[in-house]
Amino acid sequence: MKVKVINSVSRYTEKDIFKYLISIYGDRFEKYRTEWQLSSEGKYLPNFPLCLNYELIDNCNLRCIHCARQVQKSNRGRLGIEIFKKTIDEGERFFLPSIKIGFGEPFLERQIFDMIDYASNHGVMDIIVTTNGTLFGEEEIDKLLNSKITFLRISIDAASEEGYAKVRGGDLSAIEGMVKRLLTKRAERKQQLPLIRLSFVVTQENKHETELFIDKWANIVDFIDFQNYIEPPMPMLENHTDIEPVCSNFFCSYPWQMMAIMGDGDIRACCSWYGERLILGNLKSGTIKEAWESKSMNILRGQIRANTYTGYCAICVTSR
Repeated sequence: MKVKVINSVSRYTEKDIFKYLISIYGDRFEKYRTEWQLSSEGKYLPNFPLCLNYELIDNCNLRCIHCARQVQKSNRGRLGIEIFKKTIDEGERFFLPSIKIGFGEPFLERQIFDMIDYASNHGVMDIIVTTNGTLFGEEEIDKLLNSKITFLRISIDAASEEGYAKVRGGDLSAIEGMVKRLLTKRAERKQQLPLIRLSFVVTQENKHETELFIDKWANIVDFIDFQNYIEPPMPMLENHTDIEPVCSNFFCSYPWQMMAIMGDGDIRACCSWYGERLILGNLKSGTIKEAWESKSMNILRGQIRANTYTGYCAICVTSR
């Protein structure tokens, strides 16, 4: 498989995914990917985010050792389908092309397939869902294949039973069996979507299993992604306004491309662990458009353009 490095992610694939998706969705998808590329370099600022990144529910059924949930307890609750629809309706007015669903385990949200259908029916083309894959029986696999999900990202982080138990807990063979059944059913239906990505966060505990992971899944799934582990800030809620600004040539494109929508309705400028302090509003009293054009967001963009990172952003940049 070919390797492509994107920021801190190493991607193994043989597929030209966007060429295929352009063949499905046409000129509008091509326009979206062109704007995505330009905005990733700060050369284009859309009048509305190109992607909304959702936390549907602040909960997970696993306790992975590298997850921020191990060091920060939160109670943001559940976004709910009505608030989700409100954001999609707002996005439709600005031709929102893409959404991501992740953070906690999204399939703990029982209405997730209704939400995905709603987004697809209201103009969203690129629907990306991240999951641990532990909640999929045969019925859920069929629902996945009937949905409009373009990318299904399954986090595994191990190649052996021992490694999986240590890093994530649970039964690796069950997850691997589910992935293979999903791929078999997709092939039987002569479908291309959803594209399947398996991900592996590289830590000291599992780095010795990366080659075995590639050997297991190369030419079986559509993508294999390895992501470098970034240590969560300790403690998570400490006030870091006294941190000296950091000058860096690293360009964070998030404020040109996306906004994060959390389970409690908070609108954040960043989806990372460090985004806890980058709250720009709440859907109970404001809109995504207002947050996108807010003074705080524009100050953040200005700092990034000046290659100057402050507060939590400074910690994030220096941790890479």
